[in-house]
Amino acid sequence: MQSLFVQTHQSRYEIIISNTGFEWIAKDIQTQLPVKKWLIITDENVANQYLEQFIESLWSDKLNLHNYIIVPGESSKSLKKAEEIIDFLSEHSFTRKDGIIALGGGVVGDLAGFVASIYLRGIPWVQVPTTLLAQVDSSVGGKVAVNTSYGKNLIGSFYQPKRVYVEMSFLKTLDLQALKSGLGEVIKYACIYDYKLFELLEQSDLNNMDWSKIVYGCINIKKHFVEQDEREEGLRKHLNFGHTLGHALEKYHDYKCISHGEGVVKGMIFASWLSKDLGLLASDSYQRICNLIKKYDYSLNNYDYILEKLYPMILKDKKSQGDGIDFVLLKKIGQSLIFNLSNEYIKEKLDEGRI
Repeated sequence: MQSLFVQTHQSRYEIIISNTGFEWIAKDIQTQLPVKKWLIITDENVANQYLEQFIESLWSDKLNLHNYIIVPGESSKSLKKAEEIIDFLSEHSFTRKDGIIALGGGVVGDLAGFVASIYLRGIPWVQVPTTLLAQVDSSVGGKVAVNTSYGKNLIGSFYQPKRVYVEMSFLKTLDLQALKSGLGEVIKYACIYDYKLFELLEQSDLNNMDWSKIVYGCINIKKHFVEQDEREEGLRKHLNFGHTLGHALEKYHDYKCISHGEGVVKGMIFASWLSKDLGLLASDSYQRICNLIKKYDYSLNNYDYILEKLYPMILKDKKSQGDGIDFVLLKKIGQSLIFNLSNEYIKEKLDEGRI
């Protein structure tokens, strides 16, 4: 068992990593968190596999447990669903001393954390991430949000959890697509910050990956960025490498035929190509990034899109500055920078089909 502490202006909390089964999580919740009533938010897929056993492990005559199950996928990250959960909390008389457990992947964590941040102006919550993507990225840092018809994560808060429980055994039940979606975020960390991780990914494959080492390393990187810039005012923006185009592609395809990780991978290819085009990134480094993405069987082929529909979605990005967007680009593998690119330049390069 390993642990790290994240210290922000808002709070200090522990991230605990284990590979022993999730019974330890229940014991820790009962002994370390002074909450007597919990709402477990999860999705149908996780509920079918883990909810009953999780509730049994957590059950105590001292705790009052409820659960709320959502439909898997980005469609559940909405104001409507958040309002429904808030109504549930109100109907069951949840107070500021009660809490929420997010048992699931990124969608569950984002939605549960958002609800926790606004219900009664904030109640305690904890993360139990069950996917690789959530474990290495979205469960850490307190960025919680829902989507709108205009784009992804446009309504949200910065609201840190009380604790994050990373149980590696959850990964055993993930299919290849879910693993690859999470791996997209791992590649992101390697590209922007950790050259040794990039080399490790070049030398490994999905069959012999040391996931515990990789998850711990990625969380440590995320911790570094979050502690220095909790509210994404500067340094933390680097974590959005690949996300400007990635989010737009997810939205364009209605979150159905492209996963978050696959969208980020497409966005990283595009951002790396822009880095080379602007003379920031060496050609051989750009090729290494492409080769790494090919190695893990991500498609480098273009997704069909209509520029006139995709481009406005990109302009809705949270980093838009009106006549330009702060893009995360690469100076070299393991070192990123923020570069403001004009809307016209972005449109021109998109029109060249370099995704």
